[in-house]
Amino acid sequence: MLKFDMKKISIVTPVFMEEEGISKFYSEVVLNLEPLKVEFEVIFCIDPAKDNTEFVIEEICKKDKRAKMIVFSKRVGQDLALMAGLETAVGDCVVLMDSDLQDPPSLLPKLIETWLAGNKIVLAQRKSRDGENLVKIWTSKIFYRFMRKFSDENFPESTGDFRLLDRLVVNEVIKFKEQQPFMRAIMSLVGFENTRIEFERESRAIGVTKYSRFFGGYQIAFRTILNYSNVLLKLSLISGIIIAVISFMFAVFFVVAKIFGAEFASGVTTIVFSIWFLGGTILTGIGIVGLYIDKIFNEVKVKPRYIVARSLGLSQNKKS
Repeated sequence: MLKFDMKKISIVTPVFMEEEGISKFYSEVVLNLEPLKVEFEVIFCIDPAKDNTEFVIEEICKKDKRAKMIVFSKRVGQDLALMAGLETAVGDCVVLMDSDLQDPPSLLPKLIETWLAGNKIVLAQRKSRDGENLVKIWTSKIFYRFMRKFSDENFPESTGDFRLLDRLVVNEVIKFKEQQPFMRAIMSLVGFENTRIEFERESRAIGVTKYSRFFGGYQIAFRTILNYSNVLLKLSLISGIIIAVISFMFAVFFVVAKIFGAEFASGVTTIVFSIWFLGGTILTGIGIVGLYIDKIFNEVKVKPRYIVARSLGLSQNKKS
């Protein structure tokens, strides 16, 4: 039997249109935590939708005071939902996990046991990814390798949001006030040593994914590169230098050739191509700088990152 010494565990899970499987998810969490004889809370962070997910979770909260819910005024996305949950949780450690059962609640005792051994961050690392196509798997690998190479942070491969964070780590994570946070990047930024537990990620058994199979991952990848790497600015600078060097070499070549009496046919093709090429390169560079300026503009406005429309069961939790 694990010794908890009055410790409390918080489970934070983002929810969007999970009417069919959310009751089973909560039952599985309770089934795996109750035998540990530990105090726990489960915080559902709900993006509003037209289905009955909110009603189902409300009924769960009314029957079991350990279940709590936050409902946002509009859809904020998974990362902001997780951040809101972290800002609300009061546990000595917080487990972030999806509510579709692909992050298995059966792994919770192992995560907690590893944390009690003194680890501040415990990552759940996928050994397999059933139900995902090869294109998504390979693009994911390429993305993480790209970020490890071109950013200053270490992005662990084959890990999602499923992880356990010690209270010390949570307190540091919630200091980040970015308008569009990417939680996995923030976890890397805060540092701390981590340990990993491997698990088999099964395909979704209940319901269907609300995540865009084709564009969702690419949008996250582009946003992450923009927020946590300056590689686009470097590429723009390098492209400009290369073009300038090539142009200078051509100029030297034509001058020397003219000196030695070479004749060149006049024509507009070369001129038009050069103008288009240089114009396109300049506009690309301006566009990249514009994207970074747009990010700065959004950050300095300091607008609320999310608005809670209503909550249930959080009267004893700290205010965020």
